[in-house]
Amino acid sequence: REIDFFRTNDFNKLDESKYEELKRSVQALGLRKPDDRLPQYMVRARATYPRAYEPWVRDEQALLIEALCYTNALARLATLFARSEASVEKMGQRLIFDSKEKQRA
Repeated sequence: REIDFFRTNDFNKLDESKYEELKRSVQALGLRKPDDRLPQYMVRARATYPRAYEPWVRDEQALLIEALCYTNALARLATLFARSEASVEKMGQRLIFDSKEKQRA
């Protein structure tokens, strides 16, 4: 909660070619949890956010870190990662916090 990256100094340097490159990389990750094995509430959530209830794997976290170098626009990041804004914000804050903790050590 103390990470205010998404609330201050809006910036968006994510051009369309980089956006599409990142989007292809996210899509290439696939889904570990197929829809036919999920409860209905999760399937309904995936109608809006196709990667809802997917675990954040290291490769996806690395893509998010890369994307955060270009923008802090949650709506754009949520669309890119096919997740809710809350999910992207929570993971982004965690990654930023972990990075700051490693720098302190």
